Amino acid sequence: MISDSLRLIVQSQRARTAAMQTARNSLCIRSRPQTGSLMTGTRHHFVSSLSELVGSAAKNTLIIVDEFIGTGETAEKKVKWIRDQLSSTGANPKIYIAVVAGMEDGIKRVSAGVDGIFSAHKLQKGISDAYTEAEVQPNIDAMKALETTLGAEGRRGKIGKHSLGYKGSESLYSRANGNTPNNVFPIFWWEVRKDGSLRATVLTCI
Repeated sequence: MISDSLRLIVQSQRARTAAMQTARNSLCIRSRPQTGSLMTGTRHHFVSSLSELVGSAAKNTLIIVDEFIGTGETAEKKVKWIRDQLSSTGANPKIYIAVVAGMEDGIKRVSAGVDGIFSAHKLQKGISDAYTEAEVQPNIDAMKALETTLGAEGRRGKIGKHSLGYKGSESLYSRANGNTPNNVFPIFWWEVRKDGSLRATVLTCI
């Protein structure tokens, strides 16, 4: 039962690399305008941080590119911050978000506040959306039983906030050589045991 969900996160290096390449190709914004493109006839201006947008000349259409959407909480705050900051300049841009992967619930939450959102991979909850109604609770209980072996506090805070993944996200997502989102089940990345000793983890969440 629960082992079926756990196996979802263990994928070959080749499969992960292929998925990332697909996402990169999908998210690619070309530097030269192309016929029929959303960006035709416009100057592309790239910024590496949200704070740079306020002084930027590119305020008609904004595309926020990120790796992952979990609960949608962070992305929602980013969009609100951008709109609040730019409103003082008189700008009211269209805002789009493009990510490699996102939880379906998080994507739905963020969608209400943007003009469009693209996710190369839309993910469901690893337990609640993967089993029949009768099977869900036993698997939730099994995962929480595993969590009782983890320390009460780690580098990302208290385990209670991360039970089943941050705010109950139940995410099964990881990228080769990347940082694992705290939305993933903590049994995979929580670095401290209940007795305070360090544990070897399958994934890394910093």
